[in-house]
Amino acid sequence: MALPKLDTPKYQLTLPSTGEMIDYRPMLVKEQKVIMMAQESDDQKEIMNGMADLISSCTFGKLDARNLPMFDVEYIFLKIRAKSVGEFVDLSIICPDDGVTSVVKRVNIGEIDLQVNENHSNKIDITDNIKLYLNYPILSDMGLITDESDSDTTFKMICRCFKELHSGDEVYHRVDIKDNDINELKIKLANETTSMLHGKKAAQNSEQAAKEAFSGTSLGSNLPSIKIKAKDMNNKFNIIDLVIISKLEKSKSEIRRLIKGNAIKLDDKIISNEKLIITNKIFKDNYLKLSIGKKRHIKIELN
Repeated sequence: MALPKLDTPKYQLTLPSTGEMIDYRPMLVKEQKVIMMAQESDDQKEIMNGMADLISSCTFGKLDARNLPMFDVEYIFLKIRAKSVGEFVDLSIICPDDGVTSVVKRVNIGEIDLQVNENHSNKIDITDNIKLYLNYPILSDMGLITDESDSDTTFKMICRCFKELHSGDEVYHRVDIKDNDINELKIKLANETTSMLHGKKAAQNSEQAAKEAFSGTSLGSNLPSIKIKAKDMNNKFNIIDLVIISKLEKSKSEIRRLIKGNAIKLDDKIISNEKLIITNKIFKDNYLKLSIGKKRHIKIELN
């Protein structure tokens, strides 16, 4: 005789970002084990994938958590956890006055709700003429951020949140722009902001320097520059020495880390050898462009 089949309890929640009503169920024992194993692995990508798969299963395939804003993901996860394990959790709160005293507070996570400021808006007024509209960071975006992320990675994540840029009567839509072309918007934004703060002439110089730096096709007359003497270079003068002289970075250990991360370039070519010797032959017409990441560039002149 077959065992009786139990009906899966079904609940409803309101998705914070859209107000849509979503059916969901508690997580199964095997799903709890998957989440626990992901947490124990301390692998951020594995944890996020585990949460995304759990939310998809517990909402009957209705939601793809990887494309949901982070506050939606956290809210849904709390609701599922409350119906699966229990609505009450004991939190240990450290006293902010002495940083030592601990107080246990019981919280009903089933009653946690999302509070939104009545003045909240996804619009940022850069100037009177420039309006920037952003999307919320989604779960898959957060995978870019790690303990070792640099500013370029963070900026890449911010660019993913870009929705629209309004500049006067012009409107730039993110969906219409390829990833390689988003530099056009960076230059536009930098130009307008510089013009407002420092005048049109400074803005024109800034725009030209930005185009040259981002395009990688020119050393650029507006890039910062230094001069080094050919006689000061010997067979021991390497890429680390060059970076230190440029003052783009002063820590040798940090320079080595950047080289390992493919973040240092000479004339837009990645440098992977920290022992690379810098000779006269590397310079083209006595010039060389040194870059760290996408935003730090300097022109080096050999004389």
